[in-house]
Amino acid sequence: MQSIMKLALAILTLSIFIIDADAKNKRPVINESNRDLIVENLMCGLCSYNNGLRTSSAYLLGEFKVAEATIPLMRILKQCGDENERIMAALSLYKIGTDQALFTVKQAGRFDESERVRKICNNLYMEYVLNPQ
Repeated sequence: MQSIMKLALAILTLSIFIIDADAKNKRPVINESNRDLIVENLMCGLCSYNNGLRTSSAYLLGEFKVAEATIPLMRILKQCGDENERIMAALSLYKIGTDQALFTVKQAGRFDESERVRKICNNLYMEYVLNPQ
């Protein structure tokens, strides 16, 4: 009985790793039928009082390349007191890739108060310069 339990546990653990590995290989995609609702919810997430929700929303807006999020993400990059949120906003702006978004990342690389944020923004902008999308 104990060996059957160990075998079942091993199979369950292996299946979890396989499912997790498969999920990591896929990029998130917005289905056009519900795009507006998803974007609206993510934009609301940027206005949340919860840091994790704001950061996650910023990340997903960048992954989905939502150009409408450029201005709110620029505001976060310029005004937010949390370095991690500013870095996520910069990454998302880089992924969105519009001229306005990239210029904001470039400027943050020059003028942000945090050396860490400046370095990351400079790296993102140099990545764009060396490998334009």
